[in-house]
Amino acid sequence: AISAQQGATTTGDLVISSTNVSSRAGILSANQGSGALTVTSTGTVTGTGSTGIYAVQGTNALGDLSVSVADVQSSETGIVAINNGSGSTLITATGTVSSGQNGIVADNTNGGALPISANTVTGTGTAADGINASNDASGTSLSIRTTGTITGDSRGIEVENLGVGDLLIDTSNASAPTTVTGGVRGILATNQNGGALTITTDN
Repeated sequence: AISAQQGATTTGDLVISSTNVSSRAGILSANQGSGALTVTSTGTVTGTGSTGIYAVQGTNALGDLSVSVADVQSSETGIVAINNGSGSTLITATGTVSSGQNGIVADNTNGGALPISANTVTGTGTAADGINASNDASGTSLSIRTTGTITGDSRGIEVENLGVGDLLIDTSNASAPTTVTGGVRGILATNQNGGALTITTDN
């Protein structure tokens, strides 16, 4: 496993770069300082008994929280990103995120944008979502762009944007039509305070 933490008085960035990681929990990271948090993996991150990737920023953080990965396999949630700082939260998953609970969970609580770009995501646990994302009132825009199949036991994609910007969901792929599937709903989108709500799908 990779586990890294920065305290509240630190000012530099916390940067994790890896290829293949396999342990009970794959990558655990916490930045309580004022810098940014970046997690990058070009291989497969496996959490055999817990979360695949867990990344959290405290309220002191001024920089972005960024997670960029290829494949993630997890017995619990695949990717968890919680940003309590004032920067944006950016998640990119180019391969497959396969999990025993939620696939991707992202919470932007204190400012900035929340863009998520993913290929194939599966959340297989009871009442699990493929992608679950929330942007609080101090945030700006929220966007979900996917190019593969998104599956959740409850909802394929569930998003809530309380920020002042637009909410965009785009699951279309001209070269290979995609599907979003949920046991309860395929897509559930709530846009409360700001701009436009746009949803584009292949089906």
